[in-house]
Amino acid sequence: MRKGITSTTVLQISVFSLMIVASTFLWRISVDEPLQTVSPLPKRFIASGSFRCEQLFQIIRSNRPTTIAQTLQLVQSRYPSYFDNHAIAHNSLSLHEASFENPRAIVYGDDARTILTYNGDSTQGGYERLEVMCYNDAQDTFEFRDIAFPGEARSPEDLWDIPENQRNQPFVISPVNGGHPDLNCTMCHGDPPRPNWDTYNLWPGICSDHFPNAHINYSVVEERCRAFYDNRQNNPRYAVLGDRPMGSAFRL
Repeated sequence: MRKGITSTTVLQISVFSLMIVASTFLWRISVDEPLQTVSPLPKRFIASGSFRCEQLFQIIRSNRPTTIAQTLQLVQSRYPSYFDNHAIAHNSLSLHEASFENPRAIVYGDDARTILTYNGDSTQGGYERLEVMCYNDAQDTFEFRDIAFPGEARSPEDLWDIPENQRNQPFVISPVNGGHPDLNCTMCHGDPPRPNWDTYNLWPGICSDHFPNAHINYSVVEERCRAFYDNRQNNPRYAVLGDRPMGSAFRL
């Protein structure tokens, strides 16, 4: 184990990769596809560590996009496989409002060291924000930022935490873990901050949920999640996503 990385941190940073394997395994197993027909994982599920937050910030600063969709398309043009691994939240407690039609996309790439989240409708709260989680290998910490695109804000009130002299910029990258005393990343992600993700397989609000609950009609969840994927190409923010989300129990 590399000096400076604790076993606890290794467990945290590995949780998404472990869930990818488990979810893919469950997805392949069904009544009409017995266990013995499960094939090896595609190469895209093997961590390559090719995309880091440093590359993201360099892309943004060099190209100066004015929208989240432009930013995602720039990333996809350079790291196309990054968007293959993702989760879709039709219900979220985050700053991103979510629905089945316009869910919160959680994109984590090969190894969950760079995670991007966003939603898809201009009427939703947080529409102008691209949230970013970075793993800092040198400091052995998680770092959170949001990248605001003022031109996509619903109203000036949505930019309350951004200084007025920066609101005419195409984008504003927050300080690490946020810079506002009344609202920063550690309020939800703890101190020291870490990802908020429950243990396998307690993932309510995700397409598709893999835990039993008598109060949820999963046929409806599956139908509405499938409808989102069938229509995702109509929204440039979602068009970059791969064909199958993490934890998917349905075939697309």
